[in-house]
Amino acid sequence: MEETSLVMTEAGKKDLITTAKWCKFYAIILFIGVALYVLIGLLMLVFGNYAGQLQPELSAAMIAPMGLFYILLAGIWVMPALYLLQFAKRTEKAVIENDTESLESALNRMKSFWKFMGIFTIVMLSIVILVVPIAVIGAFTL
Repeated sequence: MEETSLVMTEAGKKDLITTAKWCKFYAIILFIGVALYVLIGLLMLVFGNYAGQLQPELSAAMIAPMGLFYILLAGIWVMPALYLLQFAKRTEKAVIENDTESLESALNRMKSFWKFMGIFTIVMLSIVILVVPIAVIGAFTL
């Protein structure tokens, strides 16, 4: 591959550092959310039996799958959080050390973040497109 040089102004570097800081903030928020989802999921698994005793309409058979679902969601959100954190750290390193390789690596992490989010969005939209008609049909058959 032919190597070319990219010149970045101080304003561009400042914007990259600001973006990196916001990405780091959002990554931390995502990691906190992941931890909360795992905690809630574990609590639902552990205390599902007790909830069924307190409110008979709630059974462990209903609560346990919800707990597993929360843990699954936590697992899904680990990757975008990790991508954002890696982008932030590598961008800061690239700007501070004027390191092209670190900047390329940072941009690769950002690309991975957006690729993940795009695939996740397509999957979620597909689920909605499939579930909504089934729910509507189910509602009318009751």
